[in-house]
Amino acid sequence: MSLDNGDMAGIVGGSITLLGAIGGGVRWLLTSRSKREQWIEARIQQHVAKIEARLGVAERRADHLGFAFQLVAAELARLDPNSDILRRAQLIIEGVQGLFTPRELPPEHADALDELYERTK
Repeated sequence: MSLDNGDMAGIVGGSITLLGAIGGGVRWLLTSRSKREQWIEARIQQHVAKIEARLGVAERRADHLGFAFQLVAAELARLDPNSDILRRAQLIIEGVQGLFTPRELPPEHADALDELYERTK
């Protein structure tokens, strides 16, 4: 069987068309995967942002509750400095605050506590 120039051109043309179709399919697969990965990454970032916001609220609440407890504890300590219940409550509050990142009281809270302790001496 002999191939003339027309047959060769047809084979080469068909091969190029086939390779082009395969290349287009591979390009579509890679693009599709990349878009899906971008969508997944965007969803993850949305969830992370929500979790971080909720954690921030929880940390502020823990700070405020701890400060409120310190105010009440200072008054109770003045009335009964050796109260076992007050000591236990302090340990619980410290444990709850320890669930979050340990940090100092905000300066205005620390100043208020210092002033309160000075008045109760």
